[in-house]
Amino acid sequence: MDDRKKIIIREIEYWRKNRLLPEVYCTFLLRLYEDKEHDQNERRKGLFTDFTSLLYITIAISLIALTFLVIYFTQFSSSMQIALLSFILLALGRGLFVTFRKGLAVVHIFTGSCAVLMLYTLVSLAQAMFPGANGALNTVVILACITWMAAGWKTGFVYLIVAGITGLFMLTIASVFF
Repeated sequence: MDDRKKIIIREIEYWRKNRLLPEVYCTFLLRLYEDKEHDQNERRKGLFTDFTSLLYITIAISLIALTFLVIYFTQFSSSMQIALLSFILLALGRGLFVTFRKGLAVVHIFTGSCAVLMLYTLVSLAQAMFPGANGALNTVVILACITWMAAGWKTGFVYLIVAGITGLFMLTIASVFF
């Protein structure tokens, strides 16, 4: 009977990994077949107890700190700042991709960081390329907000949709009153 349970548990894990069944169903089935010790270890696994999650959080915070260092405490030319910010954005994007694929809760830190850094980089680029042109700046903000809404719709992250709608609303208000 024990071998049979192991085979069933492996099959359910395979279904979960390949998303053949919804997560809720897999969890329910695993709780039926697994022993209680394994279930208690599963519950103890949180956001900060997993070493991989801690490593990703450390990387994300380090990249965000590096961003502020580049923006506020260096006297690089604007093109050099944009290049460094683009590199940091690519690194955060890679972290976002990896954490999203692994299904880690840390993905939200990378998502928010990438969204804000993308907007800042694009605004800096627009200001460097078209100084004093508000049309280019408005276009960049509109594109960033649309990108956030599309990404939020695709991933199911409601805060990205809300951020995109809020950004478009604020841009509309600013263009009407200012």
